[in-house]
Amino acid sequence: MNRSQIDFENETEMRLDQQELERIAEVICGQEQPDKVLQLSVLFCESDKMQFYNRQYRGQDKATDILSFTAENLDQYTGAEMKNVLFCDIIIDTNQVNKQKGTNSFEQELKIVFIHGILHLMGYDHIRETEKIKMEEKEVYYHNQLRGVD
Repeated sequence: MNRSQIDFENETEMRLDQQELERIAEVICGQEQPDKVLQLSVLFCESDKMQFYNRQYRGQDKATDILSFTAENLDQYTGAEMKNVLFCDIIIDTNQVNKQKGTNSFEQELKIVFIHGILHLMGYDHIRETEKIKMEEKEVYYHNQLRGVD
């Protein structure tokens, strides 16, 4: 069964392996929320646009590597057939990913960031220390599981 419908929009010059990112999303969603189908839109943008979104949605007037959003309270707008669909959006600043990559390749860092963003969509967070530890453990788990994608 197809677990996801993912749409990509790339406003940058970076070349991206969309199939690899689709696989990451499908593996994580399939394990974390096996009864759900992921409907995801991913936007790759430059830092100025990310700064705008980060300011608008998080009150932070700076760029960040990734923002993840889930649609909430859709029950009143959707029929029963849509109850098992996760409607989500991700925004990725490719410049920020490139800046923070350290010794990783851009592709490796993008995967790390994308795993992090997908885990947010699955309900993980890092605000409290206990949540942060749990999320970091999941990031390591999925990075190791998906290593063959490198």
